Amino acid sequence: MAKDEKIQDKVKALEHVVRAVEMTKEKSAEALDTIVRAYFINGKKAEATETKKKAIQFEPDNREFEENLVLYERDGKKTISL
Repeated sequence: MAKDEKIQDKVKALEHVVRAVEMTKEKSAEALDTIVRAYFINGKKAEATETKKKAIQFEPDNREFEENLVLYERDGKKTISL
């Protein structure tokens, strides 16, 4: 995702990452983590939270996943980008 928000296409980024997750059959923690970010920046906080829980199931010891989940559940107090 481009750093300059004027040229970002957040919707297209979400479309691409949805396809990537489909290709992994939702079995890649990294792909799930990426789609969480895309959901989040597109305002889909509920989807981000639920998907982050799936990623945590694959990597339960990943502290970053846990920390981000807390932030998403607090309704997005963290600014993130792809």
